[in-house]
Amino acid sequence: MQVRPTSTNESLRLDTLRGLHILDTPPEERFDRDDAATREVTQRLTQRLDEHNDEAQRGYRICYSVGQIPYGAARHATVAELLSAVDAAIYSHKQASKARTARGA
Repeated sequence: MQVRPTSTNESLRLDTLRGLHILDTPPEERFDRDDAATREVTQRLTQRLDEHNDEAQRGYRICYSVGQIPYGAARHATVAELLSAVDAAIYSHKQASKARTARGA
């Protein structure tokens, strides 16, 4: 994925987009907290599912894949780029899950 270069006057660009009501919301610190909280929930779910799989001692393991990325206009110029980044995150999570399964975690 190509990363679009940041404009030399990013704050002016963002102010202009907000003035045209192209950006839905102003930047907020809570989005960073929400992103961290989502990662924490995903980690806890993975840990609990691994524990459940170990306790259940079935002939198979239950797995899931999730893709989460923070949205950034500077990183994702188009919806296609955003979806591509999410797809890559899902694939990365799936590969990590397979690696955990292979080593019996």
